[in-house]
Amino acid sequence: SVPQAGPVALVFEFDAAYLAALSDAKSAVELVECRGPDFCGSLGDDVCGRAVAVVGQPRDISILRRPCFSNLRLLQCSSYMHTQFADVPLHITIATYQPDWEHVYGVEPIAEFVLAAAFQWNYRLSQAASAFTACAWGGDAPKGCPSVSELTTHPTLMGQTMGVLGYGRIGQAVAHRAAALGMRTVATRRHGPFEPPPPPLTWLGDDNDKLLREADFVAVTVPGSIVDIVNATSLRLMRPSAVLIPVSANPVDFGALYEALAQHRIGGAVLDVWPHGCWHFPDMACGPP
Repeated sequence: SVPQAGPVALVFEFDAAYLAALSDAKSAVELVECRGPDFCGSLGDDVCGRAVAVVGQPRDISILRRPCFSNLRLLQCSSYMHTQFADVPLHITIATYQPDWEHVYGVEPIAEFVLAAAFQWNYRLSQAASAFTACAWGGDAPKGCPSVSELTTHPTLMGQTMGVLGYGRIGQAVAHRAAALGMRTVATRRHGPFEPPPPPLTWLGDDNDKLLREADFVAVTVPGSIVDIVNATSLRLMRPSAVLIPVSANPVDFGALYEALAQHRIGGAVLDVWPHGCWHFPDMACGPP
């Protein structure tokens, strides 16, 4: 007799340590890795019908509404890319797992991402490189090129204010890097002591509203367990030119952020975390800047 095919778990999380931990489950379920470019979007009905669990964040959450997913019971997402309840069929239970960010991702790489995001926002290096290449090697070069001053002029981080919302280990690493670049650096945390502010901070306190009003860049480094500390009210306090840089998804009300960006009420946001994939999948790419 032909052995009956068993249950399937679709895997969208590809961290090596996490995949190694999942290997213990192979005796109970078949693991199907949903890698690009398709990300299991064209999964056959046979495999789809045997799927009982999804691990990680599907790139297009709408695939879970296919009729063949009637046996799916569990959607387990990381706290960095969690799924909104309204996007998931009612028969599926949503759970989250907390990656070991300290050992898998590390404090220093996350802090450097925040500063790289601020640099990219001010310098727009990829756009500047494209503009320079297009004019310098164009058929009528250098006739179509902007002036040298136009190509090389940009805001500098020196003198701007970095606001660190959540002065823990990541927040401290961000603050030290920002201050080293000559940025005025302010921070908040839940508990004192606040005075005197520890170097390199201009001030340390528990007044998030004050921080939001002052900062050119708002680095959201509170724990991922905190939900919606950045919401419609706090976004209205930000300066019209200010830029939001969150390092975890849960602390941000992405619906409110979407509205703030669409209405041009803040300068922008640099995201490598989001609650449920791209806002305009598939015509917008997911990923860090």
